[in-house]
Amino acid sequence: MPNKLHNDRQRTPTTQLEEGLKRIHDLSRFLSSALDLDNALCLAVDEIAGSLGEPGADAGVALLDDRGSNLKVISVCGAASAYLSGQSIPLSDIDQVARRLLFDEHQLWMASDRGLAFFRQQGQFAHGGSQIFITLPLVVSGRTAGILFISSESRRSLSETELILLEASALIVAVIVDNAQLHTRVDATLCRLVDGFEAVNKMLSTTSIAPDLDIILADVASQAATALRAEQVGITVCDDTGQSATVLACYQTIEGNQRPPIGYKFNFDLRYLGGRSIQKGLPLVIGDASLLMDSPEHNFSLPWSARSFLIIPLIARGRVLGAIHFASISKPRPFSPEEVSLAQTIAGHLAAAMENARLYESVVRERGTLEAIVESMNEGLIVVDCQGLITFCNRAAGQLFSMPSEQFLGRTIAAWYDSLADRIVQPRDWRETLIPRLAQAGEGKFRITVQVPERREIEGTFFSIRSDGKKLGTGAVLRDVTP
Repeated sequence: MPNKLHNDRQRTPTTQLEEGLKRIHDLSRFLSSALDLDNALCLAVDEIAGSLGEPGADAGVALLDDRGSNLKVISVCGAASAYLSGQSIPLSDIDQVARRLLFDEHQLWMASDRGLAFFRQQGQFAHGGSQIFITLPLVVSGRTAGILFISSESRRSLSETELILLEASALIVAVIVDNAQLHTRVDATLCRLVDGFEAVNKMLSTTSIAPDLDIILADVASQAATALRAEQVGITVCDDTGQSATVLACYQTIEGNQRPPIGYKFNFDLRYLGGRSIQKGLPLVIGDASLLMDSPEHNFSLPWSARSFLIIPLIARGRVLGAIHFASISKPRPFSPEEVSLAQTIAGHLAAAMENARLYESVVRERGTLEAIVESMNEGLIVVDCQGLITFCNRAAGQLFSMPSEQFLGRTIAAWYDSLADRIVQPRDWRETLIPRLAQAGEGKFRITVQVPERREIEGTFFSIRSDGKKLGTGAVLRDVTP
C-alpha cells in the first residue's frame, strides 16, 4: 500500500507533493478494478485517515441516496465509526454555506470548531476531541454524489500541499464511487462494454503517473475506441480563455479517412450545441450531422469526416479542461444511455490523469528552476536532513573542497567530515562540536581551513529549514573568505 503523508513531512514541500502524488497513483492502481463499493471505500478511508499522520484522525464517505435528499454514511474509520456507521443524515440538516460549497460549487468546506456547524442537528458527527473538520465533494459526471469527510484532534493547520493531496484523494474516491455505481446499473448484455471499461481503467491507472501527456492521450484514445466500438476518438483541450480548443490526440479504425492533424485549433461557436455543452460541462449526442446542413454541428463534423458524435467534457476539480468525442464515420449510430455513462466514466478518469500530469509537470518545472538557481550560486550549499544525512550539495560546495558534489550525498556529516581529514586543518575537538550544531535549530557560523590542493579559508553559516513550524533539516551556506 502507498506510503503515509506524515512520513513525507520532513522533506521539502516539492518532495512531499511528488511523493504524495506517487501515493495517490498507487492508491488508484490498487483500487482501479474494485467493484465492491464497501470494500473499496473501507480501504480508501483507512489510507486517507492514515495519510494525515495525526492521532485521532477519522475519515469517512457518505453518499446521496437515490432521491438526493439524504446522505448515508457508507464507510468510516477511527473513533467516529462507533456512532456514524450506517447513519442517514438529511441534507436539510447541513449548514447552508457548506451545502452550497459542496453541492453547487464543488469546493471543499473546512472548519476548526469540531465540525459542529456542518450538521446543525448532528453535533456528534465529529467526536469530542476533534479540532479540525474538512469535507470534500465527490464529483461524479459534474454532480456531487457524496462527500469525503476528515476530522483530526490536531490543532495544526494543514498545509496547501496537504489540501491539494486530499483533493486528489477525493478525485480517486469519486472514481471508485462512479465505478461501483456504474457496475450496479449495467446488466449482462453490457458485459462486453464493462470489460472494455475495465481495460481502459487499468490503462489509465498505469499511464496516469507518466509525465508525458501526449503519450497518455494517445493511449487513452486508442483504448477508448475499443471500449465503445467507436470508429474515431478525438481529444481536444481548451485554452486558458475557454473559447477555443486544440486537438491533442485522434485515433480511428478506418484507414485513409480525413481527420484534423494534431495541433489543429478551432474556436467554439456558441450557436453550436457542442460548444455550449463543453463550456457547461454537459454531454452531447449528435445522431447524424449530415442531416444538419449549414448548421454549426455539420461544420464541426467536416474536419473529422464523421456522421455521429458523442461528446463528453473533461472536468477536473470543477474546471472544464476540454472534451473527448466518440464518432461513427461510416454510418449514423445511436449512443445508448449505458454507452454515454461508460464514456463519462472514461472521461472522468482521463480528466484526473490530465490534471495529475499537469501537476507533475508543474512540480518538475518548479524543481528544475529551483535547482538551476541553486547550481548557479557562487556560494556552496549543503542540506542535511533531521537524521544527519546530506541530501543536497551544489557544485560550488564541491569545488570549495576540491571534491565532486556527488560524493557528499547520502553521507552522514561525520562520514563526510572524516573524508576531509587529509584536506583540512581544524582543532581536534572541532568534529565533535560541528555535528551537534548542525542538528540544532537556529543559526550560527563556523570556519574550515582547507590545505589541499591550496590553502583556503571557508566560512559557513547555518540556517534551519522549516515548513509549517516543523523542522525539516539544516542548511549551510559556504563562502571562500581566503584573505
